[in-house]
Amino acid sequence: MLGCGGSQPNAVTSARPGDPEGPPSIRALPEADVPNAKLSKTMQRGVELAEACLSIAPPPFPIGRTADELNQWSEETLQPWLKEKAHSADLARQDLSIAAEEQHRQRIMAGGIVALMHEDIAQTLLSIPMPAELDSEPDIAKIYKETIEAQARPYLQHARRAYRACMLNARGLEGKMKNWRQFCQGRAERLPLLNYYPNEE
Repeated sequence: MLGCGGSQPNAVTSARPGDPEGPPSIRALPEADVPNAKLSKTMQRGVELAEACLSIAPPPFPIGRTADELNQWSEETLQPWLKEKAHSADLARQDLSIAAEEQHRQRIMAGGIVALMHEDIAQTLLSIPMPAELDSEPDIAKIYKETIEAQARPYLQHARRAYRACMLNARGLEGKMKNWRQFCQGRAERLPLLNYYPNEE
């Protein structure tokens, strides 16, 4: 696993309801017209699983920035984290997909929540630091950056599609569900664009 530069991912403690800019967190979700008690059991379970997924904090970065240190950290720390995180997101997505068919407002919420989980994974991958040896090797650094972006790309694509579904499903609705459309649109607009392959999204 290779890295492309960036800082340690943000803590989720700064998230606030309806926040289109803060770190991915269940606390960033806006309020909904549907009280929690009136959500289906499947939806409630999906939200709980999504919260568990988003609560899996990214692993701390290694102190050293040599290629050997980063590769060892990737194999021993990052890859197990990514496997756990992706599995957790998939479990939540299964219930949320079922819940989306049960009620229109749940469909809106499910789209936003699924997108948030995938955004979380992508942002972590894109924030991995680059080996110090490549600071003076711009051509190799470019390839290295593209490698890490290629690994983050599927998660970004899933997030973008899910945010778009959330926006479209909330079109024309007022009340609190209008906030979900604005939330999903705001977060979608802030997803990173991978410049070396601009048409991918």
